[in-house]
Amino acid sequence: TLDTYDKIDEAFKTLQTAIDNGDLKDKFPNLENVTAVQGGVTWVLGNHGINVALSPEFEEDVFACSEATEVKFDYKEAYQAFMELQLNYSAAKDDWAKALNIDYNGAVQEQLATGKVACIQQGNWIYGDVSSIDQETADNLVFIPAPIKGYKEDSIFSIVSNYWCVNKQSDDNVKEAAKHFLNWLYQSDEGKDIVVNKFGFTPVFDNYGDLQPSDNLTKSMVEFFANNKGVSMVFQGAPDGEDYTMNVFGANVQGVLTGGISWDQCFEKSAKEWAERRGN
Repeated sequence: TLDTYDKIDEAFKTLQTAIDNGDLKDKFPNLENVTAVQGGVTWVLGNHGINVALSPEFEEDVFACSEATEVKFDYKEAYQAFMELQLNYSAAKDDWAKALNIDYNGAVQEQLATGKVACIQQGNWIYGDVSSIDQETADNLVFIPAPIKGYKEDSIFSIVSNYWCVNKQSDDNVKEAAKHFLNWLYQSDEGKDIVVNKFGFTPVFDNYGDLQPSDNLTKSMVEFFANNKGVSMVFQGAPDGEDYTMNVFGANVQGVLTGGISWDQCFEKSAKEWAERRGN
């Protein structure tokens, strides 16, 4: 039922009130806040978070993003709302700078896995880290939307983080062996079992039959995509890719968290750097 920004905001408010009132102490004794903001990790703020602003502006087309000489940040209010949705229900609600003390391990292992928070911004790759600490918590993980105000509020982001490649400069026999290996890995019964059950990857081909991810978090992800509720990330199309999204945009967002700059200045500085890098 959490399919709009306002519904998620209201749910977070209801949950935080129950936490503060001690209503959940018996069932969830460790629960302190709804969420935790990973302000110390620019790939969370930048690489992934920036897509709240970039994906709708470039209509989820990474090639359009990669060719753009400027970025307007038409959805800057959506990014601001997305971040403040998390900040308002975290331990950093009264002092955003506190979020800079939280990194990936702090949010995933120290807070989510131990039941100190109920929800964080992350992907299905966290399942193993959570299950290594508390299997029951890991088994209860599912996705809720990452709402982009004024665009898609009922969807989650999709990303292809890595690709297998065959080096064209290799000897012909090596290239053939590499192709043979990749075909075996993704098409044979043994290989497909490894991809799904050992790697924890989501099948992207249509010949996997009933072979599907076993953990609920990845199942939840697949369900969103099956219902056409996905938003494609385009951050790799930014000038200089991750260097821009992390060291420019992500760093500017950290400046907002410390109070050094405003949200408007964050986007102005980021847009200027985009244009300068594309101009060169």
